[in-house]
Amino acid sequence: MPLHRYRRLERGRELADDSSAITLLQGEPNQYMHGYTFRETMTAQALLYHNAYAVIKRDSHYNIIGYIPLWTPLVDVYRTEGGLVYEVRTYEGSPTSETYTSDEILHLQGISFSDGLTGDNPIVMLRKTIAVAMATEQFAERYFANNATLGGVFSVADGLGDDAQRHLKEQLEELHTGYTNAFKVLVAEQGATFTQFNSSADGAQLIEARKFHVANIARLYRIPPHMIGDLDRATNNNIEQQSIDYVKHTLRPWLTRWEYELNAKSLTESDKRLGYYFKHSVEGFLRGDSEARREFYTAMFNIGVYSQNDIRELEDDAPIEGGDTYYVPLNMIPIDAYTAGSAPEPAAADDGGQRARDIIAINRKARAKASVIQRARTTDQYRKLFADAANRIISRERNEVERASKKYLPEDVKGFQDWLEQFYQKHETAVADIMRPPMESYGEAVHGIAAEDVDGNAQPSEGIRQFISAYVATYAVSHVISSKRQLLDVSGSDNPLDAVVERLQEWVDKRGQKITQKELVKMKGAVVRETYKTNGVTHIIWRNVGSENCPICTKLDGKTIGIEKEFFNEGDSIEAEGQEPIVFKSSIRHPPAHGGCNCEILPG
Repeated sequence: MPLHRYRRLERGRELADDSSAITLLQGEPNQYMHGYTFRETMTAQALLYHNAYAVIKRDSHYNIIGYIPLWTPLVDVYRTEGGLVYEVRTYEGSPTSETYTSDEILHLQGISFSDGLTGDNPIVMLRKTIAVAMATEQFAERYFANNATLGGVFSVADGLGDDAQRHLKEQLEELHTGYTNAFKVLVAEQGATFTQFNSSADGAQLIEARKFHVANIARLYRIPPHMIGDLDRATNNNIEQQSIDYVKHTLRPWLTRWEYELNAKSLTESDKRLGYYFKHSVEGFLRGDSEARREFYTAMFNIGVYSQNDIRELEDDAPIEGGDTYYVPLNMIPIDAYTAGSAPEPAAADDGGQRARDIIAINRKARAKASVIQRARTTDQYRKLFADAANRIISRERNEVERASKKYLPEDVKGFQDWLEQFYQKHETAVADIMRPPMESYGEAVHGIAAEDVDGNAQPSEGIRQFISAYVATYAVSHVISSKRQLLDVSGSDNPLDAVVERLQEWVDKRGQKITQKELVKMKGAVVRETYKTNGVTHIIWRNVGSENCPICTKLDGKTIGIEKEFFNEGDSIEAEGQEPIVFKSSIRHPPAHGGCNCEILPG
């Protein structure tokens, strides 16, 4: 079963088989075996014991350098205050053992009806069924080895003498005992009468019992009948469907267990945040017959989901030149021309191509709506990461500033203010280091969505990466300036110590949430605009999508400017009914225009 590492994109995924973990799993996870044997061994132990274990070997930089499988009966699992602990004995009954933590062990676990730490042994669960099956086999062995089945027998009403009985016994043992002599006719003397015997394996239901026990054991592992050679009720049609069901209901649960364990133990936290994950490729096993595949591919091609090369790749064929174009039903034109507004007009149209232009306009609105929805979902996904980072920064500031305030205030205000200058010079670097991971990841995700708006490359260019890096640095500077200014102001009050402590508590209670909301919208607007600019967009439009009741945002809706211009310059103001005029302290090139603003920009 093919196993790959992927990276989750805002739309779809990309292959990312460039990590040490997937290279080992596909190649040689250790010096004793290759990847196929390793996964086969682990799965076999998991099926037999419902548990399989492997030690995850790492180098000094925490990179995975190997997987070493363990013999399941030698491993015990314990729950401690620090988490799960795996104790591995050297051999059965060994007094010595080695202990591993949870992140050092790859644990493939079957279903558990007990504590959830380990899977329950299926052999123990099915021991009665297996015992009966073994007894049936032993009975069958004795039945056929000692069979004395007679086709018929002659009996004597007055009985036989001792010599006659001994002669009959010898004749039975010599000529009729064993399956090779079954059903021969016994000839008796002295007026014997013939009686027909009907004893058989069918009469004893031996065959049915043996078939039932085999199927019952296979049922535990969800193995379909045709895969254990039971073709009594099989047809060409239902075997295909049973094979698909086998992938869905038998293989898929175990593949999912592999994937969850690899995602948990073989990915770093950074990998997880960036959207990397392990996944098996089962598409080849789920293919229907040729006719079903033809109908599916035709449908997907006709609505622009698959290109010719997409289909050829699924069928393991080489790509062809020009096979990457996607088509839609409008006279089967290339989809990129259709969405970009350059679609040819229908040859026989009497309306001068107006129908085609109307459809293009509708499609543009649909794409814009989809883009806005995707941006909102992405923003929600990163909200917690931004909040965690912001709160870490605020917590660090609070602890350091509160300690210094109690040292200097209220007597030495000048000393406290000098300390603030020195602290925030160093703190700027910490702010950038803490905010960089979520901001860079969020910025690249937003860039991918915006690039699709204008048919650009979703992968960030070096220019976009530099822009995002500069944005992080700028944020760190502005954060430090704001924090320092606020503290300098309150330290000049009549009761500076209480004022500083009160302001720090306000930061803890509210500032993290404010930073999160503002920076998610602000950075999104900045990256979207830069993406449009690098892709040749000449005009952008302000759209009110999340502030329906805000008169300021409503008034801004539809405002269009050149990509190099500003929506508002420093000192400009905007007024709306029922609102105080907003005077802008700096130029506004993208949302937000005010606190709580959740507007978007779109290509003009």
